[in-house]
Amino acid sequence: MVETLLQWLVAIPIWQLYVVFFAIAYLENIVPPIPGDVLLAFAGYLVAIDSINMVYIWGGSTIFSVVGFMNVYQVGTLWNDIDKSKLPWSIIARLYSKKLEHRVRRAMRKWGYGIIVINRFLAGTRTVVSLIAGMSGMNKWKVLGLSALSSASWNALLLFLGYTIGENWAVVGTYLTIYAKWLLILVAFVIAGRYFTSLYKKK
Repeated sequence: MVETLLQWLVAIPIWQLYVVFFAIAYLENIVPPIPGDVLLAFAGYLVAIDSINMVYIWGGSTIFSVVGFMNVYQVGTLWNDIDKSKLPWSIIARLYSKKLEHRVRRAMRKWGYGIIVINRFLAGTRTVVSLIAGMSGMNKWKVLGLSALSSASWNALLLFLGYTIGENWAVVGTYLTIYAKWLLILVAFVIAGRYFTSLYKKK
């Protein structure tokens, strides 16, 4: 899919190229499988060969990333207005737990703003983070500012890597896959550790 997309990108006019990159920056917050990070590395390569402007691609991708994040955050805030007792008998209804919701909210109020700062560096969790931030009623303006800081930093890193590596920019995708895998393992260990620690304390 990525190769097909890249072949199409190099054949379209520059202004359409910006539109595609900005759309992907927005949509990857809503549809996580979209390979936005890899394409930003490719954008860095395009900057290196003077095909596009670094400031435009960095600024635009950051703005649209934040807009996508905040749109999902807004969806999360709507969850609080839903009468949970009237949820249809579906997967959502069966999975919903008031106790679990309170735990998640408590955790987000304690660690949430720190998580939002690093959310762009947490591959595969961005949509979940923004959704839970909205559900937890976290301050909208703080979330906006911190998500902007996170997006600006991560996007700058990817563009820099693509710019520096040049024609070998695709290597970034390989390392991002390894990074995401080890990050997932680390998060699983942390969650398991906290769970067993809490069980031990109760005993």
